[in-house]
Amino acid sequence: MTGDMLAELLEDVGALLADGHETALVGYADVAGRGIVAAYDMDKIVASLVDDHGMTHDDALDWLAHNIVGAYCGDKTPIYIRTMSPGEKLPGGWHP
Repeated sequence: MTGDMLAELLEDVGALLADGHETALVGYADVAGRGIVAAYDMDKIVASLVDDHGMTHDDALDWLAHNIVGAYCGDKTPIYIRTMSPGEKLPGGWHP
């Protein structure tokens, strides 16, 4: 399925999309009490901010945290995910 097709399906169920980050749209999640929401890969957003907008990696991480992940637009706000490698730790050092 292409990203455009996924975006169209998500819009059909009322999910909000993150404008300008189409290449980072990776799927959807069914969130309790919120229904289906778009799911974006945070690493792909950071790469886009660096490559397409000339930000440093640190500036891109800051922008992502404050202006994208931190933006709540109601129940249909997208979620942002990171895939992890075996042995990788979560921020803050917590590890299951």
